Amino acid sequence: MLLWNVHSIANDDKLSNFIQILEDMNISIACVTETWFQKKNGTFSKRIRDAGFTLHHSFRENKRGGGCAIMYKKHLLVKKGDSSSTEYLSFEYAYIILSIMSGRKVVIICIYRKQEVMFSEFIEEFT
Repeated sequence: MLLWNVHSIANDDKLSNFIQILEDMNISIACVTETWFQKKNGTFSKRIRDAGFTLHHSFRENKRGGGCAIMYKKHLLVKKGDSSSTEYLSFEYAYIILSIMSGRKVVIICIYRKQEVMFSEFIEEFT
C-alpha cells in the first residue's frame, strides 16, 4: 500500500508518473491526498480506470485544491464506504472495506486535514 500527498495529481504529467510508480512498484492500493480533482468522472478519473484501478474519491466540487482518494486494483474484493469533502469542517475522508483471505476484512481510511482549519478544531471534530 502507498500513502502519498501528491499536491495535485490532476495534472497530465504527475498522473502519468504516479500511475507508472504504482505499476513499477506493483502497488494494489494507494491512499492519495491533495488530488485536486474537481469532478467525479473527469478525464483524470478515466485515466486511472484505464490503468486498471477503481477510484473512490472525496472531491472538492467548485473549489480548488484538497481532495482525498483511495485507488485500488479492480480485481480486489472491496466494498466502498462513505466519502465526503463537506460532512466535516476540518477534514475530508474516503474509506473502503477490503475482504482478505479467511473472510477477514480490513478498513482502509484516507483522511485529509484541511489546512485552513486550526489543528485544535480538527482534533476536536475528529474525536
